[in-house]
Amino acid sequence: MNKEQFAREKAYSANCLISQALFTRGIISESDRRQINKILVRKYRPMIGSLYENDLQSSLKTRAIPEHPP
Repeated sequence: MNKEQFAREKAYSANCLISQALFTRGIISESDRRQINKILVRKYRPMIGSLYENDLQSSLKTRAIPEHPP
């Protein structure tokens, strides 16, 4: 992996974590999160990060969304 690929991988992963945090907090829907991640894959073309998307999808289905304080 060269420096450019590593930078793309890092940017993709950081943005995926942000979209997952927004979803977990109930700010965006699962559909929104999936759409964001599709855009991120097209933008960053990650070699490794996109392999974990299926694992993330299955873990989100079993994770409860925490309640938000008023």
